[in-house]
Amino acid sequence: MGDEEQAQQRKVRISPEAKEKIKIFAKKAGKVAGVLAVGIGAGAIIGAVIQYGVSQRDIRRILDQRGPQQCFTDYDVDSAGRSGIIGAMELLDVLIEKHKDNPQALADAIDGLQSVSGAYDFEPQKMGLLKKMVEDGGENAAYALRILGAMAKQGGYSDSLLDEQLAGRVVEAARLLAERCGEDAPKILDIMTSNGIFSQYYWQAPGPLGRLAFAESMLRNAKDAETMEYYMDVYFSLARRGENFDDYATYADLIFTTLKKVDDMAGPLAPGARNSVKALMGTNVERRSGESDQEYADKVAAYVVRAPHLQMIEAIGFIADRYPGGERMEGMLRLMANILRKGGAYPARLDAGYANELCSLTERQNPVSGIGGIHLVHILNSLLENPRFRPESINRVFVEKAGAMLDFGAAKAEEGRFGEFFTEISGLLHNFGQFRPAGQEINFEGLVDAAATFAEMDPDAETFMRHFRIFKVDIGFSEGSRESGRDYAMPVCEMEGMVAARTNNSRAARDAVERLENLYFGPGMARLVELMVGDSEGGRVISAINSISRTVERSDVPFGNTPKMRGIGPADYNEAYSLVQALFPGERMNLEILINFAYGISAVGTENARMLNKVFGMRYFFRYRQELLGEVVGNADLARPDGRPVFLAVFTQSDYNGTFYYSSDSLANLTRYYRVIIVETLSDAVMFREINRIAGQYGKLAGLSISGHGSEYGVALGPNGYFSESDAQEVARLQDSFADNPVVIFDSCSTGR
Repeated sequence: MGDEEQAQQRKVRISPEAKEKIKIFAKKAGKVAGVLAVGIGAGAIIGAVIQYGVSQRDIRRILDQRGPQQCFTDYDVDSAGRSGIIGAMELLDVLIEKHKDNPQALADAIDGLQSVSGAYDFEPQKMGLLKKMVEDGGENAAYALRILGAMAKQGGYSDSLLDEQLAGRVVEAARLLAERCGEDAPKILDIMTSNGIFSQYYWQAPGPLGRLAFAESMLRNAKDAETMEYYMDVYFSLARRGENFDDYATYADLIFTTLKKVDDMAGPLAPGARNSVKALMGTNVERRSGESDQEYADKVAAYVVRAPHLQMIEAIGFIADRYPGGERMEGMLRLMANILRKGGAYPARLDAGYANELCSLTERQNPVSGIGGIHLVHILNSLLENPRFRPESINRVFVEKAGAMLDFGAAKAEEGRFGEFFTEISGLLHNFGQFRPAGQEINFEGLVDAAATFAEMDPDAETFMRHFRIFKVDIGFSEGSRESGRDYAMPVCEMEGMVAARTNNSRAARDAVERLENLYFGPGMARLVELMVGDSEGGRVISAINSISRTVERSDVPFGNTPKMRGIGPADYNEAYSLVQALFPGERMNLEILINFAYGISAVGTENARMLNKVFGMRYFFRYRQELLGEVVGNADLARPDGRPVFLAVFTQSDYNGTFYYSSDSLANLTRYYRVIIVETLSDAVMFREINRIAGQYGKLAGLSISGHGSEYGVALGPNGYFSESDAQEVARLQDSFADNPVVIFDSCSTGR
């Protein structure tokens, strides 16, 4: 079969898509206005060159022919255009020879060549320079053409940029790509052109030469394909930020030499260091629950202002230089990333100066325990990775307390067990408070302060961890608590020591403390234990603690771990103990009444609690919210003008199942419309007397509620006080105490059926 027949068969096998691509290529290479540079015949031959390797002799023979069915139409081409086509054919011949065994590389090279020759001002004479570049590129010629083609697609590219210097830079970049990446080089090139350095869709400012500078620096500093992918992740975050610089080559070197330094110094911890760097360079600001789109957008914008990439790169480099060892450097990078991720107002600006401040803050080495700053850095990271922790807490006082906790813990841990202690405390801090209500404030400063106190006072690390595990549910929750972390922890340690001394049994003391595990066992509860134990010794001490546990955990009282209970401090119990003794002389101390009065004192103060008892018979303060108690105290003031009608709420003091600890919340709503007065009583006779008294002092009653355990026939207000139909005459005498059309409510089961 002759050459002509072979060429004809090859023509038939060219796809329409390939023909169109070849037309565009040849037309740009010819560069003749108004002339169809390639006919179907020539397109088929060039397509055959691309796909099957037809020789240069065949190309030239066809190019030397004239006629509409061969190469050109009836129009002619000028010498520059003809030279360009012939130059392109020669260049193709070189490419075919270099990549005859690698169709994909040949296709990539043709794509790149087409992009370069497709530039609007491409000069055909540059084909010679491209040919030299391909020859110099050797086996990497396809990579070189593809890199140059990617540059040609960028805004700002011009054929005037293509000279021997640029061609040499591209060839060197292709060599480094092949050397570093091996068989992964095509994949890396794909990333570079899709969402990496040469992407058309991100960060136009660097322009083609700026992008080449990034690529060159990346290729010089990266050791392999995986590293290049990491580098391009960092570049992608730069592209999203879109910062502009005068000298992209210098900026690129700063970035990639810093990243290389971090990798080299991190050693086996390089993956963690890389994640921290990516977190620092990205814009993955933490979004809090309930945060609106605008609030989050404002936070991200503030993040960008506080953390320009150039300053962050300098901060990263500063840390790498300061800590050439891997663990400390990785920990500090993660610390900065965690701080910035929170997206609050801290720090004001993340740069080398801030990095220096943060490093200085965490550099401490205990000469006795040998515990160093790296442990402190890990503790701070555990806290920062807790969604409820805020970076504003990180100050010198806080860090010193955290360091003290580690020092004491290390000093008291059994040999070889510090790692166990450290791991557990880190986990507790990381997870602390995450399941509390979103709006509830958590006092991490108090938590760390208490932990440091436990570590200092407890005899060993095991006791410290036991205390911390038991009481961590309450340490640090600021709601209702007025004590610092040390004020919280000291009584816990002292109470266990007291029980151990009084019983001469450390195991019994430990068991007694653990029985209080489900309670709020802060300073207030510790003081309650001391008051109830008194001067007891031996088994009576344990009995007193068991009594407290049973009372607080009773299902019919709402004590337990509640905001009301947490709000009772040691001074409140002291005042309540004295007040109850004064109000009920000669009576045995009732633990339930003592807790009620302690709560009342914590809510409205000692004198107001005394007044509410003396004037209105109130004993069970725990039934009422603090706001309601404060309202009643104000309403009791006869000198205070009040235009609201009077509403009297009568509660029984006899409550065998604790129902009335839960039934007073509705009264809070009535305070908007009524002057609410609350009276507690044990008899119907006292109730009748109080109705007349309240009406006489405050005005006729517009409303009355009676809360007691009821039946179909009446309401029990106490052992000797049953309000029923038999009290009709007494009720008749009350008519003058009520306003017209009063509201009367029976808060009692079955009454009125």
